[in-house]
Amino acid sequence: MLLLAEETGVRLHLGQLSCARSVEMLADARKRGIAVTADVAMHQLMFTEDALSGFDSRYHVRPPLRSEKDRQALLGGVRDGVIDAITSQHQPHDSAAKQAPLAATEPGLSTIENTLSMGLLLVERGELDMASLIRSLTGGPAEVIGRSAELRQGAVADLCVFDPDATWVPNDSSLSSVGRHVPLPGKALPGVVRLTLCGGRQAWPQSDL
Repeated sequence: MLLLAEETGVRLHLGQLSCARSVEMLADARKRGIAVTADVAMHQLMFTEDALSGFDSRYHVRPPLRSEKDRQALLGGVRDGVIDAITSQHQPHDSAAKQAPLAATEPGLSTIENTLSMGLLLVERGELDMASLIRSLTGGPAEVIGRSAELRQGAVADLCVFDPDATWVPNDSSLSSVGRHVPLPGKALPGVVRLTLCGGRQAWPQSDL
């Protein structure tokens, strides 16, 4: 795809990077002037193939979790701005889809409610800085689709207000998604969303305003 983009001059976006070699090829393409952007799923930054050691079907994802070397390369790509965006890659399945021998289960994690918290855990560990995390969840994705994430007086509000010091626990009572196959279930996670405005309207907490 990179070669085709170089030959044709088209704008290319690569989704769901998962290995070190992809980051190397992406950085090289940028140096050669290829118009390419890329994203990575948050769980690829958090977990490695070791998560599958107990045959836990939650961590059956596609592309698969890889080595610690790959994870570190992906984190480096985010820190350096080579990778533009972090996505949730949210794939909510019902419980039956994950209750089978590992290879027979549906791939994917239910992650949309955990994405910010996992990023804050990476900040706590010193693996990402807060500026890189916020950029990759806001301005980076906006630029990929040709929009601006700038906050301006009089502009329509698209923003999220969260408390980085507050914690919450993913469980049946706290989750809104139908998918319950979340990473880190039952663990106190940092980052509680207090307010989300989308298109100038209050989306969370749910409101008719």
